[in-house]
Amino acid sequence: MLSLLSGSVIDDPLRKLLPASIVAALDVNVEQMQLLIIEPLLVSEPAELSRRFTELSGRFYELYLSGALLVMATLGQNASVYQSLPPRAFQWCEDLIRANMGSSLGRDAALTALRGLATVQRVVNGVLRTIADPPSRARADEVSMFSVANWIVAYFQSMAGVLWALNGRVSIPVRPENVVQLAYWSANYASGCYAFARSSGLIRSAPPGGPIPVSDPEDVELANQGLGEYAGLLVSEDLE
Repeated sequence: MLSLLSGSVIDDPLRKLLPASIVAALDVNVEQMQLLIIEPLLVSEPAELSRRFTELSGRFYELYLSGALLVMATLGQNASVYQSLPPRAFQWCEDLIRANMGSSLGRDAALTALRGLATVQRVVNGVLRTIADPPSRARADEVSMFSVANWIVAYFQSMAGVLWALNGRVSIPVRPENVVQLAYWSANYASGCYAFARSSGLIRSAPPGGPIPVSDPEDVELANQGLGEYAGLLVSEDLE
């Protein structure tokens, strides 16, 4: 959930559903993410960024999963509770990225990050619908769900670096080139989320030929249409 990355910076509807003690625990979790993972990535030598990202991914996964499990243990596993939460968090992220198109992030990296954001929102909505109403969609096996979860967490790790750098939460000097690189990586991980979600039936029925590759022609075509048309098409699929 992007809510776990936002901390107390925005008006987060998830925080309003949780007891104060749980919110405080999540804030500590987010602070650890920043100090142990995000800041080291943002100040890393650009040539070392890929290695550092991999080294820190296990710790990020642990922190992110512990936060998500804490939320689920508090609110329960009824997916309907969570279905109204993603739109505001995704909108906050989109607004922040758009506001920084003319800054050090740059237009191309910003549009790439926005395309990834729209893709992951599509996947998150599909996962929530599948959990909430499994008979209405193809049932994904546990291995597929685990694969999608791994891609989503990797996406959130790269996107967290972008968001923290753009919203001014990091007080130490960061390397702008690292922020740009993380923005591009976020879109790559988003494509992986989308591919696994499609092939496992979370978004639409898996094709007869088996799992689709990340470079599926439809993904390329959607991306090349531009952010507005791409996001609009994903929304229209949601309404089917």
